[in-house]
Amino acid sequence: EVLRLEKVSVDDDFFELGGSSLLAVRLFQQIETHFDLNLPLSALLQAPTIAQFANILHHQGDSVVWSSLVPINAKGTKPPLFCIHGGGFNVLIYHDLAKHLGPDYPVYGLQAQGLDGETVFHSSYYEMAKDYIEHLQKVQPHGPYFLSGVSSGGIIALEMAQQLHAQGHEIALVAMFDTSGPDNEGRVLAPIPRFLSVLKYIYTYTLPRFINKRMQHGPKALAIDVVKEIQRLIKPKEAKQQANESASLPFEDDISQSIGTPSQKMNKLESWVHNFHLWVLKRSQLAYAAPEVEVLGRGGSFADVAEELKANHYKAWIDYECKPYPGKIVIFKAHEQLPGIYRDSDMGWGSIAQGGVEIHNVPGYHADLVRSPDLAQGMKACIDRLDETNIS
Repeated sequence: EVLRLEKVSVDDDFFELGGSSLLAVRLFQQIETHFDLNLPLSALLQAPTIAQFANILHHQGDSVVWSSLVPINAKGTKPPLFCIHGGGFNVLIYHDLAKHLGPDYPVYGLQAQGLDGETVFHSSYYEMAKDYIEHLQKVQPHGPYFLSGVSSGGIIALEMAQQLHAQGHEIALVAMFDTSGPDNEGRVLAPIPRFLSVLKYIYTYTLPRFINKRMQHGPKALAIDVVKEIQRLIKPKEAKQQANESASLPFEDDISQSIGTPSQKMNKLESWVHNFHLWVLKRSQLAYAAPEVEVLGRGGSFADVAEELKANHYKAWIDYECKPYPGKIVIFKAHEQLPGIYRDSDMGWGSIAQGGVEIHNVPGYHADLVRSPDLAQGMKACIDRLDETNIS
């Protein structure tokens, strides 16, 4: 039902059948409903087939050992890569990265404490980093360490590097996947440049996606949807009431925070551009397909835990102060960035990374980045280069 396949063998791998973190969320929602079991999504990494997962269900989840450290690929001769969770707190999103890297590259995920609904949440990035270091050192007691993280996970990876460096360990790599730094908090452009930036984004990304999706249902459906979208733009309040848009936009608050709220000091042009900008952002990939927060859409008891985690991590993010880091930071930046917002070329890390910032552009958008073979190719090149340097 989740994968929408007519026939599935008990030995077929969930991921090889097209399973993703979003589909896993739906699967675990049904498991919780039918079996009253609140299992971590990482259980699929231990048991990706029906036969293996049935064994977990048979033992009422006892065979699933909860830990922040999750082996995604525990084999290989290369140095292990540690991937820290983003805003969705689970590490299932790194499955594709491990797959594309290949069997010779060990990959471990670090998922959020408290995700099981029983362990205590960390109150700060400092505490998270300290705890995650204790977990990873069970696998690798000494450096050089290879650390990475998507979005906010990149900042936690940096704090881990800071603490490990203070302990005298060598850090080979701090890789951030589309993580904004303290100097890159979105500064909204002036009205005219902002409007032109949004128009360019529509032409390059929004319009092609809109047409491709609607054309699957024929030209008539496309024309109807175009008229509806125009009505929403001209009369947003009435359209929102009629279509109940807010119910289909679970990340509307996050999007609004990226550009702020309308000010009473705005003139009519500024106010219209602001609302137009927000209208486009709500139809961007950020609004509908962010894998690091997909887990927040899961129902049941887990939803309450996830909301608490979200609030807890948001406070930790607000309170955290990035300090200068003596090494280099490697950024893998999604090519598709949100429009109308000024961003530094170094993603805001220039004043932090004393060893410099290395930027790699990856095709696609933020939510798709960790699934990209291009990301894996870039990471493989970095790991190989740095591993050879350490050997020599």
